[in-house]
Amino acid sequence: MAIRKHFWKAVTFVIIVLGVIAGPKLISKQWLTTGDVATLAAGSLAFLAVMIQLEAERNARSSGAERQKRAVATALAHEIDYVYRYFIRGVGDFMTATNQAEPLLAKAFETPPFAVYYGNTAVLGQLNEELVGQIVHFYGMATNHLTTIRAYSDAARNSLQHPQVSDAIDGGEMAQQYRRHIEESLPGLRLTAYYVSAGLCNVAGLEFKAQNIPVAAEDRSALERQVLAMDENTR
Repeated sequence: MAIRKHFWKAVTFVIIVLGVIAGPKLISKQWLTTGDVATLAAGSLAFLAVMIQLEAERNARSSGAERQKRAVATALAHEIDYVYRYFIRGVGDFMTATNQAEPLLAKAFETPPFAVYYGNTAVLGQLNEELVGQIVHFYGMATNHLTTIRAYSDAARNSLQHPQVSDAIDGGEMAQQYRRHIEESLPGLRLTAYYVSAGLCNVAGLEFKAQNIPVAAEDRSALERQVLAMDENTR
């Protein structure tokens, strides 16, 4: 297809040059000389070579951009997978295992640096607009989620050491409030992680399956119902 396109460009160029060279000669009733034909042929070949070179450069840039896009999508998918496994699914499992305010002492729930996300914000524009919006939304939710986890852990730990912070503040009640906030936010986080991961896998050329990306095992329909019910309850 590209060669055919350049062929017709070259034909157009030949016609133009032929008109420039042959026009005056035809008017004066002179024939084209061998030198005129050679000039025309050389110019046509040079024009075709330049067109092919420009097309090759454009294809190389496009190919490089596609490789970069796939690489960034792959890295983001794995970073989100890490956040999901340890800070979303892992915390959900903890909440299910215990119904009382306990500090998450077994895990270092410090905010990850999100190195891939923050290191490639300039490249996100290469992805489609809807996916970019989902990515930004997920990382915003994840940041708030991790902040709440730390606040919950601190409050739970303090409630064990100082059950009554003051006459007006109950440490255990503070921890339970943070816990309820975490529990309520988990379905939305799971669903957003599901959508973002599916979109990134599509760009990266990865199979969106549970053995590769654990969030793929989530029941999307059930999560959507949970999130919808929670939204209706908050209205």
